[in-house]
Amino acid sequence: MRTVLFLFFLCITPLVYSQVHFKIFNPEQAKQDAAKQHKLILLQVRSSACDDCNSIADKSFSSPELNAYLNEYCIPYVLEQNDPESAAIKEEYNIGDGNYTLFLNADGDIIHRYNGSSSLYTAYVTEIKTAVQKAKTFSGNLKLSGDEYNKDPKSFSKLYAFISAREMAGLKNDSLVNELVSLAPDDSLKSYSFIRFAIRQSPELRSVTTTRLRTNPDIFKEAWYQLLPAERVRITNNTYNNSMRQAIRKKDMGYAMTIANSISAGSAKPAARSRAYTWQMMKYYEGTHDTLSYLVQAVKYYDSYTAEFQPDSIKRQDSLNLQQLMKNAGPGTPQVLDAKVPVLTRRITYSPVTQRYSSTLNNGAFKIYKWSKTELYRQKALEYVKRALEFYVTPQALDTYARLLYVTGNKEEAVNTMRKAIALLGDHGFSATDYRKTMDKMKNNEQID
Repeated sequence: MRTVLFLFFLCITPLVYSQVHFKIFNPEQAKQDAAKQHKLILLQVRSSACDDCNSIADKSFSSPELNAYLNEYCIPYVLEQNDPESAAIKEEYNIGDGNYTLFLNADGDIIHRYNGSSSLYTAYVTEIKTAVQKAKTFSGNLKLSGDEYNKDPKSFSKLYAFISAREMAGLKNDSLVNELVSLAPDDSLKSYSFIRFAIRQSPELRSVTTTRLRTNPDIFKEAWYQLLPAERVRITNNTYNNSMRQAIRKKDMGYAMTIANSISAGSAKPAARSRAYTWQMMKYYEGTHDTLSYLVQAVKYYDSYTAEFQPDSIKRQDSLNLQQLMKNAGPGTPQVLDAKVPVLTRRITYSPVTQRYSSTLNNGAFKIYKWSKTELYRQKALEYVKRALEFYVTPQALDTYARLLYVTGNKEEAVNTMRKAIALLGDHGFSATDYRKTMDKMKNNEQID
C-alpha cells in the first residue's frame, strides 16, 4: 500500500506597512514632469479610513517587478488623504475615503482609475497596461467635448456629450448635471435612459437634479430598478458622500443630520442604526474641524463597537470561514517529492475577519491620539487599541499602542511594544525606519509626532 501525503499551505495574509517612497503629489509639478518625461502620472491615493487597504497596496508596491514596470510608463506620486491640502484634489478627482490608483496625463485628465487595492502586484501591472492603452486613444476627447460645450453652454446635446466624456474620465459632474436637467425638455424627464444617465452622476440629495428627476415617481422608480444592484449600491454611496461633502462645505449641520438619518435608516438593529448615524456625524465634525464634537461622537461610536463585537466570537467566525474555505478548496494538485511519496498540495489564501475589526479600532484610537492631549480621551484610545490587539496583532496597532503608552507615562512598556512592532515588520521583510525613529525618540525622552 502506497502512502499519500497531503500538504496544506495556508496563507494568512498579514496586513503590514511597507516603506514605498513616492513623490508627494503637487498637481502642477506632476504635470510638468509628465510632459517632460512623456509618461503618465500614477497617483496612489491612500485611504484615510482603512489601514488594511493601504497595507494591501503597500505589499504590491514593494514588488521589484511592479516598480520596474511602473517606472517605464509612469511617474509615481502619493496623496495622503489626511493632509488638509488634499481636499481640493479629492474634490476635483472625485475621491472618497478609500484607496485609489489614478492615472493622469500631462494635462491632469484622468485616463484610468483603479478603485481599491490588491496584494498582487500583477493586478497593478494590468491596470498600468490598461491606462497606457487608454492614453493612446484618449486623444483629447474630453478637451474637444469641453470646447464644444463652451462654445454653446445652453446646448442640451453638447452638455450631455461633455458630461459623458467627464464621466468616462472619472470626474465629478455635480453642477453640470444640474444644468443639464434644468435644460432638459419635459419628455426627457420621462425617458428611462436619460433618468439613468442623470442618476449615474450621483447627484446630492437636495440638488435640482434629484428634485426634477422625481417629478414622475413611478417612472423614476422603474428607471432606478433597471440598474444592476451593484450599480445602485455604488450610486447610493456616492450620492451620500457628495451630499455630506456639500453639508461640510456649507457647514450645514442640519443637512448632515438629515443625511445621517437617511443612511442609518438602512440598518435593522438599533445599535447598528445608532453607530451608522454617529459615524456620519463624525465625518461631518471632522470635515468642519470641530474637534471636540468629533471626539464626543468618536467615544460614543467606539464604546458601542467594543460592547457589541467580542474578539472570541469573531475568531470563532474566522475559524468556521476557514474550515469552509478548506472544504471547498478541491482535491489539491498532485506533486512528487520523491519516487515513493506522491503528494497532494492545496494553497489557500485567507484574510481573517478579525483584521477588519482590529483596523477599525486602531484607526479610531490613532485619530484620538492625534487629535487630543486630554487624559480622558487618551485613556479611551488606549482602551480601543488594546481591544484592537485582542482581535489581531498588526504593526500599526502596536505602533499606536506604543505611542499612547509613551504619552501616558509608560516609557519602558512603550519602547518594548515598539520593538515588537519593528520585529513584526521585519518578519515580513518590510522596512521599519519610521518606527525605529519613533522608538529612538522615546528612549531619549523626546516628543513624538
